[in-house]
Amino acid sequence: MSLRLMKERIRQSGNSLYDEQVKDAQDALAYGFKDGVSCAKHIFFWIAGENPRKGRHLDIKFYDRKYSSANGNMQSFLTHNKDRIEVGDYIYDESENTYWICTEAFHVDNIHHEGKFIQCNWRLKWQRSDGTVLEYPCVDLNSTQYNSGESGNNVIRLGSAQHMETVQATEDTIALASPQRFYVSRNYSIPYIVTQNDTTANNYGKGLCKVTVTQDVNHNSNDRPDLGICDYIESASTLPYPPIPDEMTDLRAVISGEKELSISYVSTYTVAFMDRNTGKDIQWKDVNFSWNIVSDFEHEIEQNISGNGIELLIENENCADEKFRLQVLIGETVLTEMIISVENIM
Repeated sequence: MSLRLMKERIRQSGNSLYDEQVKDAQDALAYGFKDGVSCAKHIFFWIAGENPRKGRHLDIKFYDRKYSSANGNMQSFLTHNKDRIEVGDYIYDESENTYWICTEAFHVDNIHHEGKFIQCNWRLKWQRSDGTVLEYPCVDLNSTQYNSGESGNNVIRLGSAQHMETVQATEDTIALASPQRFYVSRNYSIPYIVTQNDTTANNYGKGLCKVTVTQDVNHNSNDRPDLGICDYIESASTLPYPPIPDEMTDLRAVISGEKELSISYVSTYTVAFMDRNTGKDIQWKDVNFSWNIVSDFEHEIEQNISGNGIELLIENENCADEKFRLQVLIGETVLTEMIISVENIM
């Protein structure tokens, strides 16, 4: 290839030889990615409180599967540059009906993401003060060491078994503290109480909470082993997913964000929901929605979804002056959309 042609190629796909090499590496990874036998076909992002099958589908490869007595079932992963995965992210494997939590994540040279997932083996279940039921997949590990297995005085003796629960760091899990109690064993006659919540040791990405619990006594008056909830609160709002207006007919959505997306700059878009009839706001956590992009150059649009927001980034200058549609879906129905223009401000 002549120097002139090489410079022309760089001008078309990047600003420098470095950008060209990064793009070549990204293209090499993308080529045949979905066709490989190691590419999982039934993986979805999962957000607490949502239907696991409503999450965004994820193209991902797994390798180095193994079991560790310290962590349980583990597997390493590899994803495209546009499919960002952070520490604390949950994924749902529809084919195995299992949940996994990301404990290591690295963005490698702007080419791909890699790291490690650990399989969740328990669901931590409790209530907010208003009675709303919360339920998080977690990694439960027995952390009892160097004790006889019980403690107490001449009045009562308690088992001193300890467990550590690893969950995604959210507003609800960061707030966990004593005297919050859980069932963390298939023996629902034994409750456990929070003694420590480490919210900083794994403060990367979304982050992890490492919640230590120790064996506690039964509260027969309000513990509900049949529901898997300690200190049960009788309330009309105890359903995990409160009733909302019919999503297809009574729900209105509005996307907020700039209608011009500048190349090499991240733009954030959020969605708000309301009752079409009353105008009352509806919490986004109560709506099983998903983001969707309609474009001829979707592979050039990096996406990072968090809560009711999505971050978009385009770095390829060839996309300048193009347009695409950002949609909010309920199932396969388009609830609302925004047409976004791509601009190059350089």
